[in-house]
Amino acid sequence: MRYLALPRTKKMTHLEYKRKFFEEIAELLEELEKEDDLEALASEFMDVVQSGVNYLEVLSIDVPRANHKHIQKLSDRGILK
Repeated sequence: MRYLALPRTKKMTHLEYKRKFFEEIAELLEELEKEDDLEALASEFMDVVQSGVNYLEVLSIDVPRANHKHIQKLSDRGILK
């Protein structure tokens, strides 16, 4: 099992978290198009993950529970290694 450390960022409004998530997705897409800097690509990907988790939390989604359900879904499909 792989684990991520996802620090919480500053307190923002619901709309600010949503906008931040979209902003990080756009930056990741730019890096994917360039395909020339793997460090930048990895950094932008992690920004998307972190901002996505922050956004889920502001929506009062239980992230560990959602992750567990996701893992169970993958397990049921037989695609975990």
